[in-house]
Amino acid sequence: MTVLDVLSTHGARNDILVVELPQGLALDADLSRAVRSLCDRTGPLGADGVYFVDRVTDTPEAVFYNPDGSKASLCGNGMRCLGRYILERRGQDSAVVHTGPYRFRIDRAPDSHGVRQIAVSLPPVAFRVDTPIVAGAHEWFDEAVPALGSPLRFTALAVPNSHLIAIVDRYDEKELISVGRRVEALTETFPIGANVSFVQPLSNNEIFVSTFERGVGLTLSCGSGVIASSAVYARLAGLPTATALTVRNPGGRSTATFHEESGRLVPTLQGNATFVSSSTVNLEDAIAGPGFEVHTERFPEEVAAYTVLDQANRTRLAELGVVL
Repeated sequence: MTVLDVLSTHGARNDILVVELPQGLALDADLSRAVRSLCDRTGPLGADGVYFVDRVTDTPEAVFYNPDGSKASLCGNGMRCLGRYILERRGQDSAVVHTGPYRFRIDRAPDSHGVRQIAVSLPPVAFRVDTPIVAGAHEWFDEAVPALGSPLRFTALAVPNSHLIAIVDRYDEKELISVGRRVEALTETFPIGANVSFVQPLSNNEIFVSTFERGVGLTLSCGSGVIASSAVYARLAGLPTATALTVRNPGGRSTATFHEESGRLVPTLQGNATFVSSSTVNLEDAIAGPGFEVHTERFPEEVAAYTVLDQANRTRLAELGVVL
């Protein structure tokens, strides 16, 4: 019997499970089946994805799984939660995590109203890509995409997963869902797929972002979507590179900053990393399906602290006329 210690967390209400792999456990098809069960919202846990990590006390290697059991290049919000777990396990204020070819620096940040904060330095933003996001174009900046049948102007970029960003005067959730579904369906136009975000400017250095994630749908928050949206908005608005942007999602508030490094735009994402509960799960039971049993310890004080911060975010959005 293999027992997994599963930490339920969230970054801006992006629900992420963090699991330290038992020594010798392979990342195979059985583990993908377990991920689907762990993330199933009808089961005892439920999540938007799982970060597996090994060698927390050495040089951490991590891999992220989508709820359908497929691997993904990264999850920005999830990396904050994973980062907090690693820092607390190691008793440090900063560390480096590797996932595939990418390197992430994680740093402890000051708490906000009793809510733990983590900053993550992500891979450079790429407006020009080797593999086209819009078919036939290595760069697509602030242009309409005729196949979408939308008057909106979109920018394609990689962070490193692919994104399609539109700046809007007023957020329309139904339109975002419609565009997101069309992007998923138009595989000839978007051969590698893309997450779609609408960005509504709130002030010079404050924006609202909502993201339709490929294979998932509308989300409360998407960390890479925050970075992609901030990069596009800052470029179009002509903001200095070092400008700190306050980004509000339906699920919470985060901060995006950038700096130049060897001619590349390197982002840092800072926001909450909230621990919700800790559970033990029998891996073989999870592989069999979502009807597995768990033994859980909850962290109500952390949940309550974030609830206050979340309500403040929603109040601010309502004051600014953003309808969720």
